[in-house]
Amino acid sequence: MSDTTVPWTVEPMRVGDVRDVCRLLREADTSLGVELTAESIQRRRIRQWVLGPKPVMHVALARDDRGTTAGFATYCFLWPSEGHLALCVKILFVSSGHRRRGAGSALMRALHAEAAAHECTRVEWFALSDDAVGRAFCASLGARLHEGRICYTLPSTSDPLTPWLH
Repeated sequence: MSDTTVPWTVEPMRVGDVRDVCRLLREADTSLGVELTAESIQRRRIRQWVLGPKPVMHVALARDDRGTTAGFATYCFLWPSEGHLALCVKILFVSSGHRRRGAGSALMRALHAEAAAHECTRVEWFALSDDAVGRAFCASLGARLHEGRICYTLPSTSDPLTPWLH
């Protein structure tokens, strides 16, 4: 694909976008080597977590000038985040056939505007340490690496006190 930038439209996900988001999630998971989730489960989760009465996540979609959904970003708001509100991007993904055409930058510009509209003091996100292309993209946005943070995860089905109780 060429480096030609195309006009992008970025807008919030709607009910009619579930199929496109499932397609992009499948491509993202495949590229990361993640075990694929059945599409019926993905649809149920999206309807509950994003489109339901109490959304826990927001999704922004990037569409090209033909209306093709080429990328998405999932995000939420965190508070307190160093005493202020922050927009936290969980996933930024652009389909392989649409990369290097400005979709990722368009998504990040839209998220930055969303953060400003909510008086956030910053936009933050994680990148995979072995993803040189993704890290270069982050740097191209003017983002700085926050050396002082390490990400931990703990399965929600486990008891965090278990190691100390035995």
